[in-house]
Amino acid sequence: MRSILLALPLVAAFDAGGAKLESHPWHKFGEGSWIESEIRNERGDEVVVMTARDELVEKAGLRYRLETSSRMEGVDESTVERDFHYAFMGFSHLLPGAKELGLDTIEVLGRSYPCTVFGYAWRDDQGTYDVRVWTTRTVAAPVRIGMKHTTNDKQAMMLHLDLVDQRELVSIGRRRVACSVYAGSVDSNGTKRSVKQWRSDDIPGGIVRTESRGPDDSRHVNHVVDFGAFPSKGPR
Repeated sequence: MRSILLALPLVAAFDAGGAKLESHPWHKFGEGSWIESEIRNERGDEVVVMTARDELVEKAGLRYRLETSSRMEGVDESTVERDFHYAFMGFSHLLPGAKELGLDTIEVLGRSYPCTVFGYAWRDDQGTYDVRVWTTRTVAAPVRIGMKHTTNDKQAMMLHLDLVDQRELVSIGRRRVACSVYAGSVDSNGTKRSVKQWRSDDIPGGIVRTESRGPDDSRHVNHVVDFGAFPSKGPR
């Protein structure tokens, strides 16, 4: 079935109340929570490995602020801070202001599911974002996630992910977390890459591992190798 990601208009993000913001994988953890990731890029015989640490330093309204420190052999460590919207990477159905856009029946996990489609759109200094999330009553995790990002200079990126496994255990150090597994693609200005992603409510940020492959056989892996979770002090 054709995705309705592009067929639906952008919607304004007004506070409608009643959403599950406390379930959001950055909001439900307190400031000081962090993840450490290993990022590996491969192309032919060339391999570049970097480590990064993201720490939640502030939550305000529907945005959160991360301090990211990155390290790579032969390169000085760098630290930057940046604001993100809670809807980023497909968590928009949890937010006040998420709009019900209608019903859709899709094929995932080997069967058909009647779904409610939620939409959320916003703009920041990088451009516009339009997120669509498909949910169904019988599956806890979203069964489909789509996002379109258009930069200020009209460059476009589209992400499409379908749920392919409801529970897979993934090791993070000595801990094992239960993940929902998604597979799909990301299309950036006509170049398409396959994507597989592992998500869990048990870690800050919610994304445990992302793998992608390009048409030139390049491979990108971003995997959380450690994390520290502190309880949230409540709504801000």
